[in-house]
Amino acid sequence: MGAAVGALLNVVVFAVAGAAGVSRVAEFEQGEPPSELTVVQVMVSSFMPAIAAALGTLVLNQITARPGRIVIGVATVLALLSTGAPLALGGASVGLRGVLAVMHLVSAATIVGGMLRSGRQRPPSY
Repeated sequence: MGAAVGALLNVVVFAVAGAAGVSRVAEFEQGEPPSELTVVQVMVSSFMPAIAAALGTLVLNQITARPGRIVIGVATVLALLSTGAPLALGGASVGLRGVLAVMHLVSAATIVGGMLRSGRQRPPSY
C-alpha cells in the first residue's frame, strides 16, 4: 500500500514540476546522452525500493520482537543517502535535482509508513 501511495504522490510531484516548467532532462546513465525522465521511470523507481523494504520488514518480523525501531533507523539512513543522489546527477537543472530529492523523501515517508503498519504489533496493555 505504501508503495502505491508513494508512486501516486511522486507522479503528482512529477506532473506539478512539469507544469511549472522544470526541465526533466538529465544524464541518468553515466556516459549516456541526457534523456528526459518519464512517468513510467518515476513509478518504477517508486516501487523498487518498496519491494526491497517489504522483504526487509518480513525478515525483521521473523528475527526481532520490535522491528519498528530498526526500520526507522535503517530507513532514515537510506532516505538521507538516497536524497543526496539527485544532487550529483549530471546535466540536471537545479529544479530537477530538487524535484528528485523531494520524490526520494516522498517515497521514504510512504514506504516507512507502510513498513511500520505491516510490522509486528505490540500487544495491548491492560
